[in-house]
Amino acid sequence: MIGKFLKKMVKLNIDIPYDGNLKYPTNKITKAAIVKYCVEEKLEYEFLDDNEDGNIMVTIEQKEYEVLRPFTGRGGYAIICRPV
Repeated sequence: MIGKFLKKMVKLNIDIPYDGNLKYPTNKITKAAIVKYCVEEKLEYEFLDDNEDGNIMVTIEQKEYEVLRPFTGRGGYAIICRPV
């Protein structure tokens, strides 16, 4: 309980791990990775409509996030949930 509370208060971005980070994460890959992460961490989640930029929007533990899929310096991609 306290762990979830602290995680919610302290952590701003959520880095979502996924297999095959050398390939651009499509919407399908991104949503599957978010579902897997939330199930493993026992977090409540709900996907919302995409925003005007075409980025996926998701609510995790009653907090709204925009999902970003940037190119990283290591030659791969990442899935990052940034609070809105």
